[in-house]
Amino acid sequence: MSMHCELLEDGKLRLSVGQVAQYMRMHVSSQVECQSQRFRKNLEQIAEEGLHAKMKDDPKPEDYGIPDWACARSVLQLAAQAKNNTPPFVSLRHTAGQALPSAFMNMLVLWIFYPCYLLLVVGVSDCGREDEETALGIPSYPWWCWCAVMPVLAVSLCLQLSCLRYITLPKQQVLNEFKKKGDALPSDRRNKALVNLGTRNYYFYLLRTVVLSSLHVVDVSTDSAFVGTIISAYSCSGGKLFGMERYWRETIRHSVAARVLLTSWLPDFLSPCVILWAFGFVVPIYALVEALPVWSEWGKVDYEVAVSKPAKTDYQTYGKKILGDTVPQNHGAALMIVAEASGMHGIVHGDEDYAFNKAELELKSENKDKELKALEHVHSQAKRSVLRTLISGTCINCSQLNLQIIMLGLSCAITNKTPWDYLQIVLSICVGAAMTLLRIYEALRIIRGLCNGWDERCQASISESTDKTKLKDKLRQLRNWRRALVVTTSICAFWWMYAVMRLIFGFTCSSSLWNLSGCVHLSNQFRQNRSDATL
Repeated sequence: MSMHCELLEDGKLRLSVGQVAQYMRMHVSSQVECQSQRFRKNLEQIAEEGLHAKMKDDPKPEDYGIPDWACARSVLQLAAQAKNNTPPFVSLRHTAGQALPSAFMNMLVLWIFYPCYLLLVVGVSDCGREDEETALGIPSYPWWCWCAVMPVLAVSLCLQLSCLRYITLPKQQVLNEFKKKGDALPSDRRNKALVNLGTRNYYFYLLRTVVLSSLHVVDVSTDSAFVGTIISAYSCSGGKLFGMERYWRETIRHSVAARVLLTSWLPDFLSPCVILWAFGFVVPIYALVEALPVWSEWGKVDYEVAVSKPAKTDYQTYGKKILGDTVPQNHGAALMIVAEASGMHGIVHGDEDYAFNKAELELKSENKDKELKALEHVHSQAKRSVLRTLISGTCINCSQLNLQIIMLGLSCAITNKTPWDYLQIVLSICVGAAMTLLRIYEALRIIRGLCNGWDERCQASISESTDKTKLKDKLRQLRNWRRALVVTTSICAFWWMYAVMRLIFGFTCSSSLWNLSGCVHLSNQFRQNRSDATL
């Protein structure tokens, strides 16, 4: 249809039929568009109100005193899906997988850095040959070497913080330690003070994490620096410790620590130092063996947070195959093992209480074989605590602590200096003693939890569907691990107290050397001519 218009002499506009029809279509379409826009707005408003009502009942980080930035969105989605479960908690095995890559990266960064730091100290340590008094003692390294530790520590803390975003909410659903029990959920303004109180507790928890994780890195770094100074002493021209070993040989004849460490069978003082330091690498190797899946399951394990699909979070590891353990590994337990190997105290904080609370919840449930599942939580804590106390506490921390105190006492005895003149080794001893004491404290907490009557409680809640043979065997294993933990903790505590006594009396004895029989005095023939020590 053609469109035509013309202006008449009286100023009126003549429209064609096509223009009138076009105008009517435009008017009708605009009316329809306005109606559809109002309809869409109503739908959006209804959907938004429904979503808001739904989200109002979903778990929120602030419900547990956790800041919003400290929890991943995928974990919140999983918590919303699990709110109708019994109990309404997110399983740690479904969220910890996302944190495992960062934990592995943190462990590799630290355990690659420690030998590099040792080599740095070896290269820059001062032999001290201009001063005969210093030449007989322990070499010193420049304090600027700690500049190499700071960026590594910063990277480690950042990786640990990224891991916490995936495990804090699931753990706090069970522990609920950041928020006072009995507080209502923060659904109105009068509860905001309670939420802020919980958030402050969370920041205090982060401060504790930073301090303890930093102490762990400093502990292993100072141990590496100590070994580096001993290696540097042997590499110095003339061999500074060749003469000093004569004093060391006389001292170890009276030393309980030397007999236990079998240092009298070793050719020199350097050997036990290097062996004990290298033995520390058993910890990350064990973590890799226990946390990585076997080759046949490589690539089949899901490490993302399982929000929209069932995830494979249980798998077999080489460590479990070697020990004959048929219970598959899960992401939660694997993360704790890796975190312990790299000193991620924020990750392992409250792990024993978490395991015991999970066991309590399992016993109260109606699940099949609930007693066996409950004992599995307790059994894993006992096993890991025995290995942690035996390897990290006794064999590594306490043994290195005693060796460092022996070397400090010998240096003070030969040079007639005080322990404060060897501030670097005193720092290593103090940090090592503090971390060992923390190991003992953690072991005592787990022993107290293991003595909570699990035998009687499992027997009282036993059901007809429970395999009584497996339950009896699991209880027997738990009793054995509990006895082993008591023994290893006692050995570690005695070894630590012996080292602390030697350190205290090192400041009071004239020779700076002490043993169970009292102050050790070097014979005059070894003290008459110090210049022979450099020959």
